[in-house]
Amino acid sequence: MLQEICQREELNSPEYREIQAEGGSHAPTFITECEVILRNGTSVREKGTGTAKKRAKHDSAMNVLKKIESLGLLSKQKSPTKNASNMYDQSLETIDFGVIPTNPVVTLEQMLKSIKLCPPEYKTEEKSDKNNESSWHESKCRVEHLTTLGFAHSRKLAKKAAAEKMIKKLEEIPESELREQLNKLSSMAAVMNGPIANRAINRNKDILEVVGNRPDICKLHGRLNENFEDMPEVDADSSTNTFAKKMTVLLKSKPDYGKEEEFEKFVKICTDNAIPVRETRAGEKNYFIVVHLKHPLTFHGRIGIDGESLHDVRKAVRQKVFKYFLQVFYDKKVLSIS
Repeated sequence: MLQEICQREELNSPEYREIQAEGGSHAPTFITECEVILRNGTSVREKGTGTAKKRAKHDSAMNVLKKIESLGLLSKQKSPTKNASNMYDQSLETIDFGVIPTNPVVTLEQMLKSIKLCPPEYKTEEKSDKNNESSWHESKCRVEHLTTLGFAHSRKLAKKAAAEKMIKKLEEIPESELREQLNKLSSMAAVMNGPIANRAINRNKDILEVVGNRPDICKLHGRLNENFEDMPEVDADSSTNTFAKKMTVLLKSKPDYGKEEEFEKFVKICTDNAIPVRETRAGEKNYFIVVHLKHPLTFHGRIGIDGESLHDVRKAVRQKVFKYFLQVFYDKKVLSIS
């Protein structure tokens, strides 16, 4: 019963803790505590007793349900206890307490891998009410554009609760519909790279503010596993390495690597192939460019070594980017020295 109410109210599953056992071994009395975290963060805890562990759980679940109803915290539907023949958590009857439950965090990762989606992202924070009388943890799970929230008294359980809700959400969405939703979103590279005006703003931010940050609304699909393995065949009609093909054309044109417009051509190629590029400073003297391939490429320059001003250093770092790809393409014999 309590389990059904939690599902109806979109709450996490009840948590049970065995407190102690009283009496002798011939006539023990077990005490179990049940806890439910409400959507406003309020923790409702009640104890239950019984001559068997399962009965103690049933009793604690019923006491929590009565407490929630007495506080008027349920949605306006028929009261579950008034017409129910069993006044306890029915779902406990079907639990096999000798079986170790699966970890929803692991299950979610395996599920996403099977349908070729990015791993989930979690953000867990400790919360408390206005008077700091009670505290709990809130975990936010993100998969592409979907998010779920989990609440529990520990970080670990909150993360599991969020993962469990995400699994249910993904199971409710047909894969074809999910793909259609993703196709309506811009790729992460398109959002992160963006127009030159937006990237110019990021150049003046500290590296910790921009590198590694993912936009709120985007999909994480793209050539993040690019490793140049099929570069020798980039001219073949069967090659799907559009990044290598376009880079070959750009490098063969012998661009002026210090010019802004030439570097923007490189960023455009990356964007078309869903490869994020980040330009940013670190402190007052350091400048970085990060190209997010399978293994992120980091190019660094410093005032006093690569130039006397940040503008000069930026040009020098961009030249390092081009020189790196030139070397790789030469080594792969895609380009020849002329």
